[in-house]
Amino acid sequence: MNIFDLKDLSEKEEVIKILLENENVKIERIISTGQTTDWQVSERNEFVILIQGEAEIEFFENRNFEKNGKIIENKSETNSKKLKLLKGDAMLINKMEKHRVSYTSKIPCCIWICIFFD
Repeated sequence: MNIFDLKDLSEKEEVIKILLENENVKIERIISTGQTTDWQVSERNEFVILIQGEAEIEFFENRNFEKNGKIIENKSETNSKKLKLLKGDAMLINKMEKHRVSYTSKIPCCIWICIFFD
C-alpha cells in the first residue's frame, strides 16, 4: 500500500483504512476532504501524524501545550483550545481527552496516520 494512493478519495466522508490491528495497537490511514468530527473521547492513547494538508484539533478543556505559534486564540467563552496542524506535524492525544477535529483542508486533502495504543 502507498500512503498517497487516493483512489478511494471521497468529498462526502472520510476514508479510513486499518493498516494494522491487534490487541495492543491499531494503525489507521485517514483521508479527510473538509470533514470535521463531533466531540469524542477514546479509551486509548492516539498518536496522530498529519502527512499532508492542514487541520485543526480542538480540545474541550484547557490543555497545556508547549509554547508555539500553532495555538489558535480562543475567541469564545469556553476553556477549549485549538491547535493548528500542518504537513508533517505529530501529536499525542491522551486517552479520555475530549477533542474534535474542527477543520481539515480540501485541497490538498488531509492524509493522517493515527496510532491507537494503551
